[in-house]
Amino acid sequence: MPRSRRRLCAVGLLGAALAFGACKSAKHDEPPAKARPAPLPSRPSALVAEWTLADVGSTWRAVHPLLGAPGRLIPVGPELAFGALLELGPLTAGAFELSRPVAGGLVLSQTGAVEALAVLPLTSGPELVARLSTGSSAGFRAVRAGNVVFLEPAPGKPPERALAVIDDALLVGPRSAVEQSGAYLVRVTARAKASGSKLAARPALLASFLRRSYAERRAELARLAERAQAERGRPADFADPKAALAGLDALVEPMFRALDVARTAELELIPGSDRLGLWLGLPSGAAALPVPTPAPTPPRALAELPDAASVVLSVGRKLDASEPAASATLRALFGARLTEPRATELAGMFRAIDAGLGQRFTLAWLGELSLSFTSDVRDEKQLRDGLAKLLGSLVEAPWAEPIASLFGKPRLVRAPARVGALPAERVRYLFSPKPGAAKPAREIEVLYWFEPGRFQLVLGPDADRAAAALLAARNGGASLGGRPELTGLLSGPVGALDTLLALDVRSFSGKGEPAWLVAGARSRPEGFALGLEVSAPAVESLTRWALLP
Repeated sequence: MPRSRRRLCAVGLLGAALAFGACKSAKHDEPPAKARPAPLPSRPSALVAEWTLADVGSTWRAVHPLLGAPGRLIPVGPELAFGALLELGPLTAGAFELSRPVAGGLVLSQTGAVEALAVLPLTSGPELVARLSTGSSAGFRAVRAGNVVFLEPAPGKPPERALAVIDDALLVGPRSAVEQSGAYLVRVTARAKASGSKLAARPALLASFLRRSYAERRAELARLAERAQAERGRPADFADPKAALAGLDALVEPMFRALDVARTAELELIPGSDRLGLWLGLPSGAAALPVPTPAPTPPRALAELPDAASVVLSVGRKLDASEPAASATLRALFGARLTEPRATELAGMFRAIDAGLGQRFTLAWLGELSLSFTSDVRDEKQLRDGLAKLLGSLVEAPWAEPIASLFGKPRLVRAPARVGALPAERVRYLFSPKPGAAKPAREIEVLYWFEPGRFQLVLGPDADRAAAALLAARNGGASLGGRPELTGLLSGPVGALDTLLALDVRSFSGKGEPAWLVAGARSRPEGFALGLEVSAPAVESLTRWALLP
């Protein structure tokens, strides 16, 4: 990503932190009433979401230390930070009146895009306009349009965003959003009594926007697939485009329906001394979505992973929930390549595996091109039989042809093995190089075994090495359970959610210190919840990536 775009990302991230930070504040005084107050504007139909932040100073003072060394490039005081981020100059710092709430919203444009708009309180709107637009060296010129004064940059400086003043407030965002919703956000949202932070979204409008965006992307993907097929003169090697898009439809539509039935969207950002937390709720009923009770300990399979693991996905399943038919998923992947008898046979393998797996499985990236899969077990026999048949089928139709197009023709070699004192099964896939290819033959190993109540599989070029790392971590070696910066994140409400994703983002900054973030999600009849916990090293790593070359 070019450096200029990374800086714009940084401005957006820091603006979001200021916008949605959750901090407690004393009640603020209402702006003085006008002698003859004008009627309040009605809520624009294009306004998807609105938010207020009662005490931006406390929020910024909590967030700024988490930015680490890169944060030193940004002023400590929120007034100076606003001036620097908006490139208004240090002399405008005194123009902001941050004892009043900062507000903003998300606005649907005429093209269907969602545009963000922020409202910053001023000591005097006319004074800021005069300060920025008068004098021989003024960087802006004031252009009045009704009740809005737009601050347009001097010639030769193309605007990245619109700056406008309504009453005693500075608006930052696209001009169309200012014209549609600026007056309402200034005179209604920003003047409402506020404490902490709140975001009130209209999920139905969000669902409409997402559906429209998805339909546009879907049409683009369909055109690209048709063009590729015309150029190559044959269907894609893997995933028939039309069938794959139908499968994607089945995946995203439940998410759209969740937005349709949600009463509102509730977002809260919670800065702490060693982390930054985010909580999003989509309650479907009248009651607020309850925050889960913190998990006493992280999932066992996650805690016992080697500390070299950098990406971990842990999923809790509803065993009584009906899953999509495996045959439908397979047809989405292979289309006409898959015969009906073969689809039925493969579906039976997947049903056996599903019946054998337990309530939670964990997938981890161990580095060196190795993956680990761990699950509790309900029925060992069904799992063992289904997995053995599935692994054997990968050198047959319909898998063999697309795999051969990527890696070369596969050949299967099975052999018994041992992992410590436990019997195991080894499956090796040998890929013959394509004729004339300069690359040597490739090999991938699958090694799996059963322990009491647990199934373990490793996949990679050296399965024995990955298995040895797993056993060492379970027997007192360095493990993720010994990483307090990770287990601390998992000890909060996010760790109690059904689906967890833990990610070490140290690679973004190139530093050697682990930098963990944990995301979690849960879907229940009462609504959908999404949580995010970002450790201080991860905040610093992402800030360094965004701000520094």
